Formats: sequence, structure tokens, C-alpha cells
Amino acid sequence: MRSTHGYAAFKPCGCLVACTVDGPAHRKAVARFVGEQVQLGYRIERMEIEAIRPLIRRCRCGAKA
Repeated sequence: MRSTHGYAAFKPCGCLVACTVDGPAHRKAVARFVGEQVQLGYRIERMEIEAIRPLIRRCRCGAKA
């Protein structure tokens, strides 16, 4: 079964910095990813993969995401 959701990490300016696919086969890796992003101070959202894809671009504040 294909994964339909993932976790996205957002900078304070609202731009995406990282994402990962959520799936039962990778629970430990997903948990590690989410924990690392939270420690870096990023906001985490669980979203549909198709909603994450268009967010992959340059950061609005000018820094490369």
C-alpha cells in the first residue's frame, strides 16, 4: 500500500525546509525525523503528500529552503 501522507517541517517564515513520507514500515525513521525537526525549532504538520509537493520551492524570505 502506498503512503498518502507525510510530515512537513516549516521555518518561522512559513516556508518548507524538510519533509518525509509517513508509513508503517518506517516508524522509527519518521519519529527520528520529526524529533530532529522539532529540536531545530521548526513547526511540524502531517499533510497529504500531494499538498506538500507544491510547497517545495525557494524560501519567501530569500534563503534557500
